[in-house]
Amino acid sequence: MAIAQKPKKKVVIVGIYLPGIYPAGQDHVVSRLLAPSFLKSAADADPEISECYDIKILDIRTDEPIDEIVNKILFEQPSIVAYSTYMWNYDQVSASVGFIREKSATIRTILGGPLVSYTPEEIMLENPGADIMVRGGGGELRFRQLLRSNFSDTELLAIPKISFRDSNRKIIHTEGEVNEDVSEIPSVFETGAHDLNDGRKHTVFVETYRGCPFSCGYCIWGPEGASIHKFDLDQICRDIDTIYNNPNVETVIFTDACLFYTRKRARVICDRIGAASCAIPTVFTLDAHVLDEDMCRYLAQVNLYQNQWHFGIQIHYWRP
Repeated sequence: MAIAQKPKKKVVIVGIYLPGIYPAGQDHVVSRLLAPSFLKSAADADPEISECYDIKILDIRTDEPIDEIVNKILFEQPSIVAYSTYMWNYDQVSASVGFIREKSATIRTILGGPLVSYTPEEIMLENPGADIMVRGGGGELRFRQLLRSNFSDTELLAIPKISFRDSNRKIIHTEGEVNEDVSEIPSVFETGAHDLNDGRKHTVFVETYRGCPFSCGYCIWGPEGASIHKFDLDQICRDIDTIYNNPNVETVIFTDACLFYTRKRARVICDRIGAASCAIPTVFTLDAHVLDEDMCRYLAQVNLYQNQWHFGIQIHYWRP
């Protein structure tokens, strides 16, 4: 007699993005946020998690009505809803979390991203429907810890740098060190977490490393104590081949603090882009501090979006 397999729990990762920014005015192009794809790719790579959970990403525009956002989420009948939260989608995240809590007391809601990392107490108080907040970088591995746990107070207390409501709905903030190991995050394209052949046009975000060698006070790229964590260069090159040889990609945006802070790797990356079949408009955030002829020569191989280089006005302080 066959043993019936226990149905998987549904996890929905919500990425609410600004439409019509890149390319300008083309609202039909989907700008899938990196964080949801990273979360799904890292979680699906864990056999224990993939056996228990079915994880789906929802790409939702900021201009969609809140009731439609909530209906799209609840249609999936999720046990867990996770949000990638930024300044420009916070209103939509906050409102939908509140409506989801009204409609279901059993759905676990998790918020992560830059906006919730620095004022977790205030965000939790503003959003009584939010159960857990993941603070700072390295969210992929802590997301896996959350999915492997049974969300008991004891297990949540063992996860570093999260904020959660305990069984009495008291807000608890954990501390500890986060292991930022990007080598444990598989390629979002190789795992299928980001499918460029789904019948849509895409703006694609690429991250080649995390962190920054500087610690400017106004910037979240290089907070005090941070360091650079590099993704595997071979994996990046394979991803570039996938992206820049796909006609469904309209724009590529590199999210690094400055690609040329890792100059040797930047040369390889620019060469790889230049050898691809599609001259896709590409956005780099760069730093005039490292601008030289070598950098210009390699960037000349790239079809820069609207022929622009993006620079920030920065004052740098090297860490000792």
